Amino acid sequence: MRITSLLLVLFIAGFSGSNFGQETKPRFRVVAMTEAAGIHAPFVDAAKIWLGKVAAENNFTIDYIENAEPINDRFLAQYQLFIQLNYSPYRWNDTAKAAFRKYIIEGKGGWIGFHHAALLGEFDGYQMWPWFSDFMGGIRYKNYIPEFARATVHIEVNE
Repeated sequence: MRITSLLLVLFIAGFSGSNFGQETKPRFRVVAMTEAAGIHAPFVDAAKIWLGKVAAENNFTIDYIENAEPINDRFLAQYQLFIQLNYSPYRWNDTAKAAFRKYIIEGKGGWIGFHHAALLGEFDGYQMWPWFSDFMGGIRYKNYIPEFARATVHIEVNE
């Protein structure tokens, strides 16, 4: 009797929420362009874990790319959201720039940017992308790495 009950529970658990064995179609698709190397890698790694959890909880898929090479009209047509996960707006080829601009202007998808996604100015030998600067409200950094200040932090604990 116990084995029969156990099998029944496993059978029901195996089909609950899955339309009797059929996978549920994701609500939407997301692509995230990541800066996976360097000092920001831990941020990206942690964000991927969090995004994976959010995707599972909210029934969407997320794909990752590490550069702008795959970006064109056809590629972006697969996605309803574009995330720049700490990837600066440099090193984009002209095809990727045109496709992304069209994607945003024509309302084909949304955009979320984290950290270096809004790093705009002439840095590290790269020219600024004027359209992207306008997209970010005309932002333009002149010196994005400030001089460091000394400080003392006092922690108060109220019990």
